[in-house]
Amino acid sequence: MPEEPHLTQHNPSSLSINLLPSIHAAAIAFKMFGFTQRKTLDIVTVFHKASSPASTRVVNLLKQMSANAQAGATMDQASDTTSQTNARRDPFELNITEEPPTAEQVQTILEYVGKGVISQVVKGAHDQKDALKRFKQNQDNFLRPVTVDWSNGKAIAGDNESEILKLLNEQK
Repeated sequence: MPEEPHLTQHNPSSLSINLLPSIHAAAIAFKMFGFTQRKTLDIVTVFHKASSPASTRVVNLLKQMSANAQAGATMDQASDTTSQTNARRDPFELNITEEPPTAEQVQTILEYVGKGVISQVVKGAHDQKDALKRFKQNQDNFLRPVTVDWSNGKAIAGDNESEILKLLNEQK
C-alpha cells in the first residue's frame, strides 16, 4: 500500500528569514533601475469654450504651467541650484474639455468656489440650489472658463490669471 503524503509545518519565522535575500535583491533592483513608487498626479480640469478669448487664455496658461511642471520634474536637480531657490509645482494631469460638467461635478465646483462666486459659475444663480436648478434646465448656463483642481478641492471661475497661478502653486 502506498504511503500517504504528510504535511509538515513550517516555522513562520524561518520563512520570513528565507525571503530576506530575495526582498533585498528586489530592493536593489528597484533602486538601480529607477523603479520608485510614484505619487498620483493631481488632476486639473478646465471647462473650456473655444470661442471665448478668456477661456483660450486660461487654457494657454495651464498648458504652459503643465509643461513647466513636467520639465521641472525631469530636470537633473542635482546639478541645478535654481530648484532650491524657485519652488516648482509638482507635475499635474491637465484635462481640457469643452463638454459640460455633470450635475455632480457642478455641485462639487460650487462647493469649491464658495458662496460669493456662484453667479460666476452658473449664469443668474443666487445660491447653490438655484445654480443646480438653472444648470439642469440648460447646461449653457454653466459659465466658462472654470479651472478645477480636483485633488486639492479648489476651483476658479473666470480668467483671473493671478488666482489661477495661486490655485496651482498651492499644493497639499
